[in-house]
Amino acid sequence: YVDLATRYGYTAVPGLAGDTISWSYSEQAGTDFYGVTQNNSPLLTDDGIVLFAEYGGTPHLNQKLPDANQPNGLYAAYWRDMEIVYDAAANRGVTAVTFGNNQLWLVEFDDLQAYNNPTTTLDMEIMVWRASNPTAGSYDLYYAFDNVHVADTVGTIGVEDPTGTVATQFAYNDFTPTDGLVICLDYVGPTPTVLRFDAVVDAFAAAQDVVNVVSHQTDNPGSKTATAEAALHIESSAHLFISASTSGTVDNLRYRDEDILAYNLATGRWSMLFDGSDVGLGSNDINALHVADNGTIYLSVASTSRMYRPPGYVGPGTLYNTNIYAFVPTTLGWETAGTFELIFDGSDVGLDRNTENIDALALGEDGSIVISTLGTATVRGHNGAPLWAKDQDLLLFTPTTLGEETTGSWQLRFDGTAAGLREPDEDIWGVWLNQDALYLTTRGDFVVDGLRGGGGDILLCDAAPCAFTKALEGSAIGLAHERIDGFSFGPLPALVTAARAVPSNEEMTDEANDEIGDDLLDDNDSALEIRSYLPLVVH
Repeated sequence: YVDLATRYGYTAVPGLAGDTISWSYSEQAGTDFYGVTQNNSPLLTDDGIVLFAEYGGTPHLNQKLPDANQPNGLYAAYWRDMEIVYDAAANRGVTAVTFGNNQLWLVEFDDLQAYNNPTTTLDMEIMVWRASNPTAGSYDLYYAFDNVHVADTVGTIGVEDPTGTVATQFAYNDFTPTDGLVICLDYVGPTPTVLRFDAVVDAFAAAQDVVNVVSHQTDNPGSKTATAEAALHIESSAHLFISASTSGTVDNLRYRDEDILAYNLATGRWSMLFDGSDVGLGSNDINALHVADNGTIYLSVASTSRMYRPPGYVGPGTLYNTNIYAFVPTTLGWETAGTFELIFDGSDVGLDRNTENIDALALGEDGSIVISTLGTATVRGHNGAPLWAKDQDLLLFTPTTLGEETTGSWQLRFDGTAAGLREPDEDIWGVWLNQDALYLTTRGDFVVDGLRGGGGDILLCDAAPCAFTKALEGSAIGLAHERIDGFSFGPLPALVTAARAVPSNEEMTDEANDEIGDDLLDDNDSALEIRSYLPLVVH
């Protein structure tokens, strides 16, 4: 701030005072304003603005910048309803001078006063280089403040072009100047910095726009936080897909344990995604699944059995419970049709015992496969050494080849015991991956990290070491007395036919694998091998 009277002996213009007034000085003509030389002299006003356009509209009412309503084409040093009071003895009023052979002009307001409020006053200067400098950081315009006695935040600070469509706004009714503050403006801004960010969308997120805001605060007296933002639109197509451990009814929809249901997270309605009996699974139970975005369903079954082959069936004659199959649909919903393909042959990579029945399944974005098994599994790790995993654990398989000749390597993905899953009912029955986050379901009731729940609830392990939260309460979506065999999240595949609800009183035949016990081991987490011994009779 340059005190013109003290430093150079310049004093206020005699008699210049009042409210809603404007005036000009010829020395200020020829100023470069938004790339155009203004041959006319700018208008100075009592309301803290300098105009290169018509003095119209309601200049005593400060506006946001830009605003197409008049006044436009202005410097707003501190735009609010003010008035000029002239006092020669106190050098109170307005002083206008030029420096450097008219290259720089300066207007000083001494004790500019809020209209009809003598307690709100400040000293303010507007300093303008007549010719703008094309170099970034060589400022073209300055607003400086001193002796500020302002207790509110009313006012606009910035600069606006003559059309009222382009502007730089520093403040609008949210800032109070302080003594010694200098605001520097430059027509040539710095090179923009591009900030990129990744967004991880929660599986339960509703349709919405999420705005990411970046804030920057300059470590300088009187500086103001600058922000930039980017919006991310989240689609509303998210669904939860589940297979249940028994037959039942939800939302007036009848289902069996070989079916896969879809729950719309936005509307809260259930529908049929995969009718297992249509494609030969009526005598079996899906106990692990992953639904891909393209509609392909990866699944494993509870028991090894020959397939009932309906007309048009294409797939293996027998499904093994240590294998993973891909169901490639032609239609989904109540009229499910498609083909089965062997994707993962567990017997090729060490899964060949009853305890190694796959009962949880998820596919990683990198093509890896995450599973849990019914009991303890013994496989080979990276170095060929034995790797043991209990039914509370997750194994990660990195494939080299898949299909009839499955090869690859195993490693432990998640140690359930270390995370607090220790009881028989806390065996993992379902898993879904969201980058590093694990979503899990258990065989039955669990108590972990102070949380209590059951087999219809979904747990979230968000980081390592695992800190559990309950991601979904089964009772809230109609699964209070059900256990989730397998689950997945994603958009509803386009191949789904219109869902219809089957009345709950409609006859529905129980099938051989509709009992929850088909998926369970004994309470000691060991497989029961039943052997019958007949006496040897010798004649």
